[in-house]
Parts: sequence; structure tokens; C-alpha cells
Amino acid sequence: MNGVHGVARTPRSGGRAGALHRGAPSGARSLAAPDGIVLRVNAEWLRFTGLSREDVLGAPVAELLPEPREAALALLARARDGAHVEVPRHARRLDGRETWWEGDADPVPMEAGTGVLVTVREEPRSRAEALASDELIALRESEQRFRLLAGAMPQIVCVLAPHGVPEYVNPSWIAFSGLDLAATARLGWEGLVHPDDLPAMRECRRRR
Repeated sequence: MNGVHGVARTPRSGGRAGALHRGAPSGARSLAAPDGIVLRVNAEWLRFTGLSREDVLGAPVAELLPEPREAALALLARARDGAHVEVPRHARRLDGRETWWEGDADPVPMEAGTGVLVTVREEPRSRAEALASDELIALRESEQRFRLLAGAMPQIVCVLAPHGVPEYVNPSWIAFSGLDLAATARLGWEGLVHPDDLPAMRECRRRR
């Protein structure tokens, strides 16, 4: 990471890069070079990440964003292509409390190419709580609709969590297998698949 502050990576004067320290709206801000290495951050960014300035400067900015790495890289690539990109709303625990953040990423012209200025802002708690509550209600209603539909289906349904543990079975599954949800979870879904079909089922799960 040595040499990340070389002249070739210094942003041109003024513009969004100067907003890091001169009168910009409050928010956590990080300026990254065209290769994604962090050049500058403000104090709010250090609070947001929980890291020291020494830890952040010279680090890949994609590793400091809340999104999964591939999603963060895609977000930064769009910004480098000249687009204004929104950073999705997300939760983060700070100072022993849950906080909600959202922001954006913008292109910054530099001598070596196009860098990215990432800005994230903490939402007012009341708004964040209202949004989270609405999402939770919508999720519960969606799950209820699914269970009503699956419960009335003649087809067998066994829903697996991302790690492969069964988390729902419908009545048709119970009638077919003789196993309720607890028994299905103990046996594991692979124990109910014919050995000849198991490789195809594993490949299907891998692709998902």
C-alpha cells in the first residue's frame, strides 16, 4: 500500500474532492483513487467504520462498505463510469445502538483517471424505525401469504434456509414423507432425496 498518496493520484483542485473538508453537508465521506484505494476520509467516516485513520488510508474502499464485496465493486465501477450511484440503506451498530445509514457514490476526476467520493449519512432515528417497522410488517404479510398458498397446494414443499436447514414444510410434505418440520430438520433434506437424484439437487443448490 506504499505510495498511494503519489502526485498521480491527487485529485484536481476544487470539485467534490474539496467537499471532504470544506462546508459539505454532514456525513461520512471517503475519497478513493481510480484503483479503489482510500486517499482521504473525514472524522465521521472513522466513526462509521469504527476504524482508525491508519487502518483506513491505503485500504480498498470496497472492503469498507456494508455491501457484499461483489456488490460494492459493482457500485464503485458504475460511479467511475460517471454515474451518481445510491448506497442502499443499511443498519449498523454504533456506540451500543442500532443506526441506519444511506448515501451515494460520485465520480471525481483525477489525473490518473476517475476516483470515487463515497458519502453515507445516518438517518434520523424516528424515520429509520418507521421504515424498519414497515418492512417488517410487509415481510410478515408476505410470509403469511406464502404459507397459506403452500398449505393449500397438493405439491410437496420443503423450504430450506441459506445454510440448508429446513425451515418450513407444508402438509403435503408431511403426508408424503411422514416427517414434520422437526423430523425433517433432524434427517436433513439430502436424506429424503433418491441417491440417483442427489448430484443434480446439490448442483441446483450450488447455483442458487
